[in-house]
Amino acid sequence: MDTKASAAQAGFSIAEWAPAAGISRSGYYVLSAEIKPASVKIGKRTIITEAPARWLRRVAKMQRGVQRGVPTAETSKAA
Repeated sequence: MDTKASAAQAGFSIAEWAPAAGISRSGYYVLSAEIKPASVKIGKRTIITEAPARWLRRVAKMQRGVQRGVPTAETSKAA
């Protein structure tokens, strides 16, 4: 299988998805549950179903909301 991630691809391994999203494999594992991409477990494998470009747009939108003072799940727990 080609290791380059494709926008038309239905699912990605962590090794395929992480570089396409601009993070390392180990960086994927330290993402908070709030910003982890949509995925499913099939046996021991994690299949990421959210395209890297879509995930980046979602995370950027969340960060803009935090900068504007819009509460997120994490910031509302702290209150």
